[in-house]
Amino acid sequence: MIRKLFKYFGGLVNNVETGQLSHSKLWANVAAGAATYKFIALPDCDAEIWIAYLGIVGGYAVAMKWIAAKHADSPEKQPDLDN
Repeated sequence: MIRKLFKYFGGLVNNVETGQLSHSKLWANVAAGAATYKFIALPDCDAEIWIAYLGIVGGYAVAMKWIAAKHADSPEKQPDLDN
């Protein structure tokens, strides 16, 4: 059962092509998890805190998609950013 969980959630911290640990994925998820915990732990959230939280977490996801799209359009082989 534990192996199935590791395999299921492995994409959060592993490079899907090689199966090796991806430090960029690991620390991005640690940071997002810490920010989410802190966000939930606040007693009441103002609109500014919502905007900051969603901007940081959502902005990171958008930036990574944009970088991946730029590398996919490039004709020469680009280095793997996940390792």
